[in-house]
Amino acid sequence: MGDFKLESHIEKQPNKLAQSNTNNSPIAKTETENKVTSSNSSESIQKISNLENSPYPEYMKDIVFTLSNNPRYSLDKDSMRKTADYIDSKFRELGFHKNNSSASVDFGTLKHQKFNLDKERILNPFHELPKHLIKFENLFHEVIPESAENILVSFGSKKADAKVVVIGGHYDTDSSAVTKAFNESKLFIREYHLKNNPGLNPEKEQYDLKRSNELLAIDPKLREALKENIEQNLKAKEVYKPEIQQEINRLEDLIKLPQFNRGADDNASAVAGVLTTAKYLSSDKKLIESLAAKNIRVECVTYANEEAPYFNINGMGSQFHAKKLKESGAKAEAIIYEMLGYYSDEPNSQKYPAKFLERFYPKKGNFIGVVGNLFPGSIKLARSIKKNVEKNTSLPAEWLAFSEKLLPELGLSDHKPYWDQGIRAVMVTDTSFNRNKHYHVGGDDPEKLDYEKMAEVIKGIYAYMKESL
Repeated sequence: MGDFKLESHIEKQPNKLAQSNTNNSPIAKTETENKVTSSNSSESIQKISNLENSPYPEYMKDIVFTLSNNPRYSLDKDSMRKTADYIDSKFRELGFHKNNSSASVDFGTLKHQKFNLDKERILNPFHELPKHLIKFENLFHEVIPESAENILVSFGSKKADAKVVVIGGHYDTDSSAVTKAFNESKLFIREYHLKNNPGLNPEKEQYDLKRSNELLAIDPKLREALKENIEQNLKAKEVYKPEIQQEINRLEDLIKLPQFNRGADDNASAVAGVLTTAKYLSSDKKLIESLAAKNIRVECVTYANEEAPYFNINGMGSQFHAKKLKESGAKAEAIIYEMLGYYSDEPNSQKYPAKFLERFYPKKGNFIGVVGNLFPGSIKLARSIKKNVEKNTSLPAEWLAFSEKLLPELGLSDHKPYWDQGIRAVMVTDTSFNRNKHYHVGGDDPEKLDYEKMAEVIKGIYAYMKESL
């Protein structure tokens, strides 16, 4: 959301959690992960001796460090594939395999839910670009895949008419340097125009895509300056590979390109949350048997394509999943994890999407939020999750149910597709950019997250499941 400087008191520790190994794993496994290897479901089901004291913070930490040290461009086919393979491997380590089942109870069935992407529709916003900016569209064409996939594990009933409870979170992150270069080109246009027109009031000038194109059309010198800027930064797109990050840094003064986004909070923290929820479930034979007996199925889902340019244009994995769920006619609810790991006890560290909310909610960003809409059942779901988090953990929790039309920010994640389908859903969140100043810029590092509090969130969600399902 803007430029920033890393705080000097944050010291990065040597990362011992993401060591490479000699296996053919698509992403380097952590030391902890290497201890958990088994091809047999019954052997790899993790037993919890005392559930109340086992919220798995180190397990979550391993996942976040591993993902954050293996960058995933949101538009890069190869790195997205590696991330998907890594999540698949983590599910398998917990004992989940495709078509896995036993005679008495389903301990979890691993599925890959593939869906096709409409490239032309996804790229439509870029059709407005001037001809000399068409390189961006060409780059998008090269990196956007023909299809994507959700990765999920289902527990409990396999019947078609089962009630479905979704636990979900997206596995892509907004770290595409191509996207950033596009956005930073608009910033370049703004700064160039203001510099050459000193009488303008920067507070009143708007530089959206339409305005930027208007300026390019009337100012040939601006066109040449921007063209030179783009050519220097794209350099046949090789500059955007992670291993050439130093080259990007050298260009930072020219277009203020943010440093590489490791995506620890957004959204490796949610992936760790989904996997930890699955880890709890894999250990609770009694709950799984109860789910099957009550004709309930829990689906732990990791989604592709929550970030731009897929968001809200039928390119999201959660849109595909929600649509299929609606078409099945199943009674359903969804609990979506969106950024779970950033907390602060500093005064005024918490912001809100509307001024009036400051009167009713804390000024310190040390709580987990549960957000619903006014759809029947969402309020009850949000209140119940808040109650279980606070009853079973030491973490404060707050809930909000409001109209998305009046507060559009409330719909900025994977819960919105379920709302759109009339399915009750909530977002569980550390409030994203309302608290974490490293959102979508460099500095979203795993060292900045609070893994104890992250684990408390999952512990509270699991308590809700035990109580309600």
